Amino acid sequence: MSLARFPGVDLVGRVFAGPLQLTASADVALTFGGVEPLRMPPPAPPGTTYPLVQLESGYYHALGVYAAPGLEARLGPVAAGAEARLDRLFLDFKA
Repeated sequence: MSLARFPGVDLVGRVFAGPLQLTASADVALTFGGVEPLRMPPPAPPGTTYPLVQLESGYYHALGVYAAPGLEARLGPVAAGAEARLDRLFLDFKA
């Protein structure tokens, strides 16, 4: 699988409360992915089709979204944080 990320939006907010600093962030962007299956799919059941590019070229591609929310707390020289990442392909090209 290969993903290309288009320029997106990076939002960062900070709150200062004395020596405590809280930071929340969110990165969001569109992605374009290409996938080469480990094997070609079995014959499709009646009424079902596979993307044409997959049948002709052995791979397929899709559009999706990338999201990465994060949160960090900092107190003086000590910081702790967490971030999650999601790459989700949701719109495949059928032609």
